[in-house]
Amino acid sequence: MEGWAIATGIAARYVTAVLDAPEAAAHQAVLLEGTPNELVYQSVPLEPPGTVEITMTAEGEPLAAAECEILDAPLIAAGGEQPPVVLRALAADARGTCIVTLPEAKYYLNIAARSGARVQNLPITVIAGRNAEMAIHLERLIIKGVIQRGSVPEPDAEVSIVPLVDHKTAGEAIATATTDALGRYEAIVWSAGEYRIAVTNADGRPGPATVMQLGSASSNLDFNLPQEAIKGSVHDPDGVPIRLATVIWRDDQASYQTVTDDRGAFFFDLAPASGIFTIQREGYLAVDRDLPTAETPLADITLKPLPALRGSVITAAGDQVSETLVTTYDPTIDLSPLGTVTTGPTGEFALPAKPTGTSRLFASGTRCALLATIVRPGERATLVCPSQEVSLSVIATDAKGAMSPNTRFLLRQDGIPIPARVLTDHLARRGIRFTTNTQGRLLLSGLAPGFYELLSADGAVLAAVPLPESRAVHVIIPIQ
Repeated sequence: MEGWAIATGIAARYVTAVLDAPEAAAHQAVLLEGTPNELVYQSVPLEPPGTVEITMTAEGEPLAAAECEILDAPLIAAGGEQPPVVLRALAADARGTCIVTLPEAKYYLNIAARSGARVQNLPITVIAGRNAEMAIHLERLIIKGVIQRGSVPEPDAEVSIVPLVDHKTAGEAIATATTDALGRYEAIVWSAGEYRIAVTNADGRPGPATVMQLGSASSNLDFNLPQEAIKGSVHDPDGVPIRLATVIWRDDQASYQTVTDDRGAFFFDLAPASGIFTIQREGYLAVDRDLPTAETPLADITLKPLPALRGSVITAAGDQVSETLVTTYDPTIDLSPLGTVTTGPTGEFALPAKPTGTSRLFASGTRCALLATIVRPGERATLVCPSQEVSLSVIATDAKGAMSPNTRFLLRQDGIPIPARVLTDHLARRGIRFTTNTQGRLLLSGLAPGFYELLSADGAVLAAVPLPESRAVHVIIPIQ
C-alpha cells in the first residue's frame, strides 16, 4: 500500500475501491493530481487505532457477561434510513469490562445484561494511539402509572418506552409493561435521558404517547384513553377493501400511524383536538382528511388507483435488461414511492405515476447503473443503461481537517434529486452503506455518467462534479 497508484480510464474505479477495502483500513488514498483520463493517488498511513476499556456496573454490581455492541452510528427508528453497522460484538468479563480497539472516531455502545438492563446509543470517542478508560454506572429508574378509559381501568394495555436521540425516536423499545386488572403498569429503564412513552390497547390500536425526560428519580405518568376511538375503512372505487394502507395522523407536535387490516379497517385510540389524517398505499393516490367530527367522520375512504406508466430498460446496444428495480416518485414527496417493480426477461415494466404533472423515474440493477429521469403523463419511458458506469469517491472532514465518519449526503443527478431510499437501496446491492466509514470515506459506485451535485441534509450544495464515462472522481468535502 505504500507509494503511488496511477489509474487510467475505467481502472480508476477499481483503484478507489481497492484503497477502500477493509485490509487497507490503515491507509487513506490522497488524490495528488488528475487529468480527464488519469487520476494519481498516494497511499498515506493513517494514525494508529485507539483502545477504550469500558467497565459497566448496575446498582454497584459488575455486569459480568453483558453483551457489548459497538455501532458506527446511533440506532434509528425503522424507516427509510439504513441501519448502523455492528463493528464489534463481545461479552464483558467477570469485572463487567469490554475492551475495544478501533480507528479514531465517534462510536455508539449498546448494552444488554442478563439481568434485563438495556441501554442504547451511549457515545464513545476513540482517540488514535491512546488507551482510555470509561466507567458506566447504571441505576434503576422506575416509571409507573395508571391507564384508564374515562374512570374505568384499562387492563392488558401495553406501554412501550423508546429512547430518543436528538429528539428523534431511536431504535426499539428498551422497556415494556402491561397493565393489570386495575390499569396499573410499572417499567424500568437504566439510564437518564429523553424517552417516548406510548400506549397500545389490548386490541392493538395505537393510543396516546408523550415525550418525557427521565432523571435520577422514579417518575409517574398516567394516561386516559378516549371513550370513542377514531375509526374508518379504506377501499378502492369498486368497494374492494385495501389492506395494509398506511393511515397517519399528525399535528404540529406529534404523529401516529397504523395500517388497515384485511377488511380495510383502521382504529386510533386518540382524541386529538387538531391535526390532519393522511391515507396512502403504494399504487394509489394519497388522500388527506381533516380531523373527523360528528358531521364529517372519517368513515369510508376511497383511494383511486394511479395511472400506469409503461416502459422498458435496455442496454446501449438495444438488448433487454432484466432484474432491474424501477421506481416512480412524486417530485414533491421523497418519503415513499408511487410504485416499485422489477423488470422481467423482456425488460418491460408498468407501475403507477402521477395522473397530472411529471413523475420522477429511477432504475438500478446489477446490470444497469443508477438512472434518473422525468416522465410526463402518457409518455412511454425507455431507460438506456450506459455501457460504462462511473463512481464518485468522497472524503468528509470536519473544520479542523479530521475525518468525519457517519456522514450522509443528498445527491442530484443532472438536476434530479435522488431519494435517499433509492440511493440507499442502490448502494446496498453493491455492499456499500450510504454513510462515510470510520475514515470519513464514502464510495458512490454504479452511477450513470452525468453531472452530480452532493448536498448536505439541509439542501446546501457541497460539491458539483461532472462524471464522464470511464471516470472515477475523488472529492474532499469539509463539513461545518
